[in-house]
Amino acid sequence: MSIHRSQSRLAVLLLVTLCSLPDRVPAATLEFEITVPEETKVEGEDAYICTTLALPDKPYKLVGVEPLARKEVVHHILLYGCDVPHVKPKDGQASAWRCDMAPACGGYAQTAMYGWGKDAPRLDLPQGVGFSVGRGSAVQWVVAQVHYLHEKPDDEKAGVRLTLQDNPVPFSAGLLSYASWFSIPPRKQHFLVQNNCCYRGFQPLTTFAVRVHTHTMGRAVFMTRMLTNAKGEAVCDKGTCLSLGVA
Repeated sequence: MSIHRSQSRLAVLLLVTLCSLPDRVPAATLEFEITVPEETKVEGEDAYICTTLALPDKPYKLVGVEPLARKEVVHHILLYGCDVPHVKPKDGQASAWRCDMAPACGGYAQTAMYGWGKDAPRLDLPQGVGFSVGRGSAVQWVVAQVHYLHEKPDDEKAGVRLTLQDNPVPFSAGLLSYASWFSIPPRKQHFLVQNNCCYRGFQPLTTFAVRVHTHTMGRAVFMTRMLTNAKGEAVCDKGTCLSLGVA
């Protein structure tokens, strides 16, 4: 007999209502790539590589993320916002380091912003929604953590392409990520793992994307929103939890 120990993860993208903004001219956009340099050697399997470049020195809103990876090579990509990365680039060149057991950020602030896996499509935030990055924000650097399943091909340059805009937006995006450790007893055909999170903030939240991460043991996933003194409201089930995802 054996007990299977695993971990389930759930990521929920949220937007927080801010003050109304006056109409402005259309926003100018900038595309910004963060990828593992081609010359980076990744030997063996199951390796975590982090890479980063400094964001432009002006305030921006992150409004879109395009994954640049293949599921045959990369298991997942996570994006972290940092005040300073764990390893700073030199001479303006991209830096890359093994982060299997090392942090993505070098300071105290480390914010999860995005996750990708299994050839999921690009993420475009709803109109008027964005992550604050660059000058004046807590996110001065964006670090991409790339989890390679197998040895990295020489010409592979996995990472993300960020879409930034210079105009402010009325809604601020955020990501809520949490996990649950659990044990599956032997000889069980089905086993329910419950994962709960309680929001105690005063600002109203709107959920616009959900993603689960269960690996091969997961068979059915659902999410229910429990309102105060009200019956639970289904947010997504096995199929829609995956299709709404950011990863």
